[in-house]
Amino acid sequence: YCAGCHGLSGKGDGEMAGELAKKPADLTLLSRRNKGSFPTTRVMAQIWGYAGMKGQGIMPNFAPLMEGETVPYDGGDGIETPTPVRLVAIAEYLKTLQVK
Repeated sequence: YCAGCHGLSGKGDGEMAGELAKKPADLTLLSRRNKGSFPTTRVMAQIWGYAGMKGQGIMPNFAPLMEGETVPYDGGDGIETPTPVRLVAIAEYLKTLQVK
């Protein structure tokens, strides 16, 4: 689902990107735009579709696709929270795409 808008490389150049009112985020620059630190909790909130993130873009809510098994996960705040394993996998993958 991500590649349709964000592209295979995560740079915001997916097949559907040109049809959107707002260009999808370049997911390779998330750390750079956050002073060198990957914004794990914010990224997970955006993917999940938390109400507080509404109005910050056109990305759909993917929470229904994240249902299922959970794992204890610390998103960087020191608190291990039961988190959908699929959401953890996406966040951890996005960390590997970050440019230095």
